[in-house]
Amino acid sequence: LQLVHGMAEHIRRYDYVAQAFCRAGFSVFGHDTRGHGQSAKPGELGHMGPWDVAVDDIRRVGDHERKKHGELPMAVLAHSMGSFMAQQLILDAPEYADAWILSGSNGKPPAIAAAGRLVARFERWRLKPSRPSQLLQNLSFGKFNDGFEGRTEYDWLSRDEAQVDAYVADPLCGFGISTASWVGLLDALGPISDPIRQRRIPPGLPVFIVGGGEDPVSDKGRGLRQPQERNTLDS
Repeated sequence: LQLVHGMAEHIRRYDYVAQAFCRAGFSVFGHDTRGHGQSAKPGELGHMGPWDVAVDDIRRVGDHERKKHGELPMAVLAHSMGSFMAQQLILDAPEYADAWILSGSNGKPPAIAAAGRLVARFERWRLKPSRPSQLLQNLSFGKFNDGFEGRTEYDWLSRDEAQVDAYVADPLCGFGISTASWVGLLDALGPISDPIRQRRIPPGLPVFIVGGGEDPVSDKGRGLRQPQERNTLDS
């Protein structure tokens, strides 16, 4: 099982997930996405570089691990931003994994996402490709905590308060990603949700789509149904 983490966190946050799967008989591996955790260059936490290169890292890491385990079947469990990377891999190389799990994902971006792409480009010009933007941070996450108890700024992350507290206390979590990283992510959302491309996914490819019913990333779960309803993905 290959784990792919989300935005503004790192793979070590998934230790307890890996341990649970190991107890069930899986071999589990993962890596810090570029600009995250131990993969970040000094002073560039949050700067992923080219989106396609960060996506292809998933395949490079997986190919390396496959050498250790021979012909064992492999699944990918990808969360949030990682799930959008996985969606791109499903379209580009569906044969890479035998099964896919998209956690906390979404489908076709709303119309306002087009404006977000323009703002991200402006911020990249105004600031610097490797710098974060408070404006982009506010536009993307500013409303996520609305409707929750307000114990912290990240209560929307999970019903498990211990996980929220661990995220808040972790210096490698909660940072802003760079303007160039936002441009890469927002540019990718349209192509990966293109129904014509999605219809090319091999019929019967096992894809499980899962998420929280109150998760703002997936529009309180509504966005989880979009990939399944528009193409051959199952949920």
